[in-house]
Amino acid sequence: MQIPAAQFLRQVSINAETMSKLAASEDDLVRMDERISRHVLLPAIRRQLLRLEAIASSMIDGTHVSFSDLLRFEAVIINTPSALRTPSSLFYRAAQMGLDCPEGAVSAVLYLEALEWISQNISCRKPVPTDLFQQIISRFDANAIEREAVKWSRMPASEDTFAVSEPKKVEEHRVRIGEKEYIDFVNSVLFTPCAQAELSHAMLQAIGLGQHKEDGYERALSHVILYHRGVLTKSVAPLAIGPLIDIERHAESIYQNMSALSTADRGSNHAEYNFDDTAFCTTASVKTMHLVTRAFETMKADWMNDLKLPRNSNKAVARLVDLFFEYGYLTINFASKEMGKSFSTTSAAMQTLVASGLVKEAGHINKHRVFCAVNMVNFFDSLLIKLMASITVTRDEALARIDEHTTRESDRARSFDAAIKSELLLEVNE
Repeated sequence: MQIPAAQFLRQVSINAETMSKLAASEDDLVRMDERISRHVLLPAIRRQLLRLEAIASSMIDGTHVSFSDLLRFEAVIINTPSALRTPSSLFYRAAQMGLDCPEGAVSAVLYLEALEWISQNISCRKPVPTDLFQQIISRFDANAIEREAVKWSRMPASEDTFAVSEPKKVEEHRVRIGEKEYIDFVNSVLFTPCAQAELSHAMLQAIGLGQHKEDGYERALSHVILYHRGVLTKSVAPLAIGPLIDIERHAESIYQNMSALSTADRGSNHAEYNFDDTAFCTTASVKTMHLVTRAFETMKADWMNDLKLPRNSNKAVARLVDLFFEYGYLTINFASKEMGKSFSTTSAAMQTLVASGLVKEAGHINKHRVFCAVNMVNFFDSLLIKLMASITVTRDEALARIDEHTTRESDRARSFDAAIKSELLLEVNE
């Protein structure tokens, strides 16, 4: 299904109440981004928000990875000089570590890498690059991840796992046209940023990216829009948190917009899109950003108090604290390079943190001792456990339920209409 942007975007209207909600939620997001962008703990807050978004996104698709497992997995990767960021090599390392959900860990790491690229390369100062899709897929290839997951689980792939519904050349041509339409749409400023991000989901479903799973791309490209519209600058908004909290509500909104897009495609003069839940998703994201920022401020104050250091200290110990807040797990070798300090200076700072009880030794990575900021890791693990408690279905399962229910209701309506018509015909004949 090829949908030129102009064909359906002219038909979009947003009521005043929804516009008000969207404007308020966007203002909150802008203010939170400004606060984090000027924060002394920006690298740590930003990195943890990236992780929360990546983990929440994988949860929506049905793969779960704990925060601590993701941190450990990242620590192994960054402390292995020859480590490749390909799905096959990452699955190999996840298997070596015995992670509970290798697919979730690999998917989160690669999705995080795609978001990192988006946050660093998309802004309101320049147009969105024409190779946007290729840049994202080269970092987060959903098909490759799924193929490796099938291999490592030793489960047979279903018949439609990698099915292509059109001949390859036709499909590639259709996708190229759709991509151009999408880039034009992202570079436009016809709607509020949040409404544009929501419409983005509909367009991506229409275009397709030659990938079996589209969900992660929809969320990644929503970030593209928010960075391009200047809503986000240096921080990261965990946009998947809202849908994760209420997947059914999120799926209902998506289903309605898919139906509206289909109506517009048939040349209808009117199509109603649903933006009522978009503000809810943004608000949930802002609350999470605020929670993480406050948590880091409190932890930093507590740590500095325990270490008897002034808040703005530039000593190696204080700099190592900030690095722990960013990575959770550190080796002395990696930390010394990141801090620009000698190995001996970094080692002495590490021993100070261990002696204070703020950091504990947690094993080895490639013969290097690895240390963990236990309280910080536990905080984020607890946060995600609370979020996971609300998950009963994946987004695709929720959409399937809605589709099944809608089809059933439609069949009943047709049966009722047919019965009424039969009765009317009998009365006329009599």
